Amino acid sequence: MKHKTVVVIRGTPASGKSTTCNRLKDVMLAQGLTVSYLPWDTFHHFVEPRTSLTPKIIMEDTLRLLKVADDCLDAGSDLIILDGVFIYPEEIDAIHSLFTQKGVRTLHYRLVAQEPTLITRNQERAIKDRLPASRIREVAQDSLWDYNVPHETLLDSAKYSPDRIVALISQVIMQQSAPIALFTNPTTSHLWRLGTALRYLEFRRFEHVDLVWQEGQQQWQSNTFFDFTFMAQEEKALLSFLKRQPVLFKYLNAKSRAYFYLHDLAQQQGLQCHEESKWSAPIVNIPPETTVADFLIQHSTRLKRSIKKARNHHTVTRYSTSSQTQQLWQDALYVDAKGWKTIQQSDMRSLSREDLQYLPGLLAKSNQYHLAVTYDDNGTPGAWSLMINNGAGQWYAAKWGCSYQGREKLMGINCLISHLETLYCPYTGLQIDLWGRENEFYDQLANEYIERLHLRITP
Repeated sequence: MKHKTVVVIRGTPASGKSTTCNRLKDVMLAQGLTVSYLPWDTFHHFVEPRTSLTPKIIMEDTLRLLKVADDCLDAGSDLIILDGVFIYPEEIDAIHSLFTQKGVRTLHYRLVAQEPTLITRNQERAIKDRLPASRIREVAQDSLWDYNVPHETLLDSAKYSPDRIVALISQVIMQQSAPIALFTNPTTSHLWRLGTALRYLEFRRFEHVDLVWQEGQQQWQSNTFFDFTFMAQEEKALLSFLKRQPVLFKYLNAKSRAYFYLHDLAQQQGLQCHEESKWSAPIVNIPPETTVADFLIQHSTRLKRSIKKARNHHTVTRYSTSSQTQQLWQDALYVDAKGWKTIQQSDMRSLSREDLQYLPGLLAKSNQYHLAVTYDDNGTPGAWSLMINNGAGQWYAAKWGCSYQGREKLMGINCLISHLETLYCPYTGLQIDLWGRENEFYDQLANEYIERLHLRITP
């Protein structure tokens, strides 16, 4: 096995995690691997009464576990086994972010069993290890289990014996891992491309790229952004397409391989290649072990005043990971329809039904789509923010909006700052690509920039 591997085994209490992890550790040691087994309980602050165990405390415990896991990797462990409930999407994000940044292969498994089986197993434990049956039911019935973890394998611990489960996992561990992707891109994901198919009646699909027909602009353009690649065997079909009509490739990173490939292809084939616009796209890079607001305002007195004024207004922000996603999305659409964008025909429903682009990710309850909606004292939604994760720890600010009423109360600022604070991981920090251009408030937040452009290729 050439690459280091992390195996995340999660599930409800009594689902068989500890039994599986202990046996997996022994099997992998017998294979000659250096193994670190890190059960979450070892890093857990015991809190009574149980209702006092907040998501914040749980997250802090998980971050302590990840710090030790990081140390174990640096010390030479071939395999890290993480054993825990890990029910909160923020925990999964922190796990995925850390190990992706380090180039470590991560395998996700969830052990499942019916509730009566869980309760019976719990009663069979030693008295000191038992949990109240009510706690078992509470965790088993939590709606957070509905959120999809990309590439997670579910294993029924009532159907398969521990030895069978260990055999399945160990076989995958010992396989050579695939090469680390050269880049990650939220607009090449399955959920994004499903949104593209819902949104556009006419599109041309390549292996990693979608070209769509924009009826309003009467033009073809890419709905895959930033960076991507065309397969070698696709070049003939791509050239045939480009020689028939103009295509606008939007939001390309200026130094991406996609840009250089398209630019060189156009020159070689006698096609016109024009940079329709070019700008510096803002990025917020917040380091670990800091406070989000304090970090953002240290270089901007104006931003400091804006945040202070915004927080004089009492608001409540709700998130898709802990609230009813469908209702939050309806509230976001309400905000989008009540602002200046509607008058200028740049709201989501006017822009080729842009709302459909994000619907698959939200309905799938994927932890890569994170929605925030901010409400005033009367419960009226006034601002919203949608972030999409690229699967490697970086977030992209897909949408940010505010109603006229919300602007009066600076709810947009409250919503965005609260969203950043929620996504922030003290151990790994936070990187947000703000995606767009010519936004004065984004420029106040940014501490990095990336050159981005629209590229038009014409026969």
